[in-house]
Amino acid sequence: MAFTLDSRCPAKLFILILLWLTNVVIVKCQNEFNLTFIPKEIERLVEEQERIITVEYPCWTSGHALTFKVDNEVIARVMKNATVFLGSDQLGEKCEEYRRLNASITIRGVRLGRTTLTAYHQLINRTTSPGVAVHRNYRISVVRRTRTLDTVYRAILIPIVIILTLCMGCALDLDVIKVILKRPIPPFIGFCCQFILMPLLGFAISQAFRMEAGLGLGLLVVSCSPGGGASNAWSVLLRGDINLSMTMTFISKICALFMMPLWLFTLGRFYLEQRIGIPYVDIVLSLISLLTPIIIGVIIRKIKASIADFLTKGVRVMSLSLIVYILGFGTYVNVYRYRMMGSDPSIIPSAFLLPAFGFTMGMGLARLLRQTPRNSVTIGIETGIQDITISLVVLQFTFGQPEADLAAVMPIATVLFMHIPLMIAYVILTIYARTCEKNKKEKDGELGAIGTDNITEKEDIPQSTESVIDTKPGVYSLTWKPTEAGPISNGTANGVAN
Repeated sequence: MAFTLDSRCPAKLFILILLWLTNVVIVKCQNEFNLTFIPKEIERLVEEQERIITVEYPCWTSGHALTFKVDNEVIARVMKNATVFLGSDQLGEKCEEYRRLNASITIRGVRLGRTTLTAYHQLINRTTSPGVAVHRNYRISVVRRTRTLDTVYRAILIPIVIILTLCMGCALDLDVIKVILKRPIPPFIGFCCQFILMPLLGFAISQAFRMEAGLGLGLLVVSCSPGGGASNAWSVLLRGDINLSMTMTFISKICALFMMPLWLFTLGRFYLEQRIGIPYVDIVLSLISLLTPIIIGVIIRKIKASIADFLTKGVRVMSLSLIVYILGFGTYVNVYRYRMMGSDPSIIPSAFLLPAFGFTMGMGLARLLRQTPRNSVTIGIETGIQDITISLVVLQFTFGQPEADLAAVMPIATVLFMHIPLMIAYVILTIYARTCEKNKKEKDGELGAIGTDNITEKEDIPQSTESVIDTKPGVYSLTWKPTEAGPISNGTANGVAN
C-alpha cells in the first residue's frame, strides 16, 4: 500500500530517499569525524589575548570543510582559520597515505565568562547551510586581565575597611554588650533573620529565577554573609539603636565563622558541587583577618577610653565614605561587571529583592515579637545590609577563575540596590522631620504672639485687680507647661516675668 502511495507521488518518494541518505551521511560524519583538540580545553584565557588550538582531523577529498564557531561570541571569538578545507586537489589522491591532518585556529578572549566551541562539517558548495555538528562542548574560559586600576582600588579599599572596623571596635562598650546579652532577644531575632531566613531567601530567589550556577552561588554567598559596617551608619541616620547595631554586627561576624561554611556546604552543592570545593581554612582566615581590627578596637577601649572615643567619632564618616567609595569609584572600576548584569534578566530583580525582603522581614518579625520601634529598625537594617567585602573575599579566596569573578557579579549588583530602600526611608524621615520642625516653629510663633498680647493686657489691668492675678501663681511661668491659672498660662514665654 505504501508502494502504491509513493508511486502516485514521486516527489514524496524522492524526498524520503533524500532524507534517508542525509541521515546516513550525518551518522557517517559523526562516526568518522573524530577530531582531536590540542590542548583539550582552553582555561584562563586572558581578555584581549589570543591562544592557538591545533585540530587533528581525518583526511577527506575536496569539497568538504570544517567550520568552527564559538557559541557565545561576547566571551570569545575565532580570529583565524574559522573554516578549514578538508583535502585539496593535490592531496586528494594521497588521502589514504595522510590519514590524519591538522590545522591551527586562533581564539581571542573578549570578556569574562565561560563558553564552548563547536565544529561543523559542511559541503563547500553549500556554505549557507549550518552543517552537521561533529564536535561539541570544547570548553573555553576567559578571565579578567590584571589592570592597574584594580590594584589602586583594592589598595585604597583595604585601609578604609580596616579603619572602619577598628572604629567599630572602639565604639563597642563591653558593659553595654553585657546588658544586651542579659536579655538577648534582639540579637537572637537578628541571628535568626540573618543566618536562617536570609540564606533560605537567597536560595529561593536563585531557584525561582533559575539562575545559572555562578550567579546563584554569588547570591547565596551574599545572603549568608554577616552584617556590614554600613548598617551602623544607617542605624544612626534612621534613628535606630547604635549600641544594638554594633553588638549585632560584632556577633554576626563571629557567627559567620560557622554559619557561612555550613550554608555553603549545605546549599552550595546545588550550584557547583563537582567543580569547586569549599576550603574552610581560607574562609576562616579571611573572616578572622576582618575581625582582628574590631578586637583591637575593643582593647583600645579598655586601655585608653579617650582614644577610643576619638576614633568612635569616625564610625559614621568612615561608613559613609565606604559607601561613597564603593558606589563611586567602585562603580567605575566594575563597569565590566555591570555590563554583565544585562546579560541575565534575573540579576537586577534578584539583587533588589534580597535586601528589600531582608529589611521588611527583619523589621516585621521584630515588631511581631513586640520589640520597640528602635530595635525593630535596627534589626531590619542589620538583616538587609550584608558585608559585601566579606562576600568578595570569600569568593576570591574560595573559588577559582573565572567562577570567582562570575559569581562576584551578584554582590556588586546587590551593592547598588542595597541602599535604595534605606535612602528612600531616610528622605521620607528627613522631609517628615523638617515638616514637623517647621510646624513647631509656626506654632511657637503663634504662642509667642499670644503671650505678647497677654503682657499688653496685663499692663492695661487696673492696679486694684493686679493683686487678684498675683494670687494665681504660674500665670507668668517660665515654662510652657499649662497651669490651673486658665488659658492665659498657655501664652507665657521666657523673659515675660522679668
